[in-house]
Amino acid sequence: MGLGIFLDEAVAQPHRYDIEAGIIEYKIVGSENGTEMLYFDRWGMREARYITYETQMYGLRHLVTILEGDWIYRLDLDKKIGTKEQNIILKELLESPSQDNIPLGVKAIAKMGGEPIKMEEVRGKTCEVWEIKAMGKRFWLWEGIMLKAQTERGIIHTTQEATAILEGQISEDKFMIPADIQFIEGNIDEILLSLSEVMLDNRGHP
Repeated sequence: MGLGIFLDEAVAQPHRYDIEAGIIEYKIVGSENGTEMLYFDRWGMREARYITYETQMYGLRHLVTILEGDWIYRLDLDKKIGTKEQNIILKELLESPSQDNIPLGVKAIAKMGGEPIKMEEVRGKTCEVWEIKAMGKRFWLWEGIMLKAQTERGIIHTTQEATAILEGQISEDKFMIPADIQFIEGNIDEILLSLSEVMLDNRGHP
């Protein structure tokens, strides 16, 4: 197979990022404090985010978000529950392919109302800064990959920033869903909030 054919195939297949595979470590500070590990391959069409953080409302949490194509699996490793839903924006982008080489991750942010506002460096990488004013969010994108994010909305003030960036192949076990996860319908955070409120209401009652 010639190099030209290989490059044509790489460009032709869907890609959310312009890097084929890698690992990124983040630090989260603000209303939530913790760490996140991102593992991705297939040009970002498959990724797993392992998140450990603490909030006043939920305490310490261990979450995993796995993306497979346009499907998202959200897992709470502490409660052993999970949800599966389709990423509607990504699904629409995949169903309407274009000939440009703009990563789908960038297009998704634009589709949500995001606009590029400036260029800045994060960890020595030149990033395009995108802002979604309606959501109070900013994203620093390098090769389509988020290296930094800020959320300023209501009482939520959170910054997530890359502390290490590695390129390379990822072990398959990073994308595996634990066998003891029970899938449920609905939003995990809303369900856990409801359970917390019930527990508070029941304190002091026989």
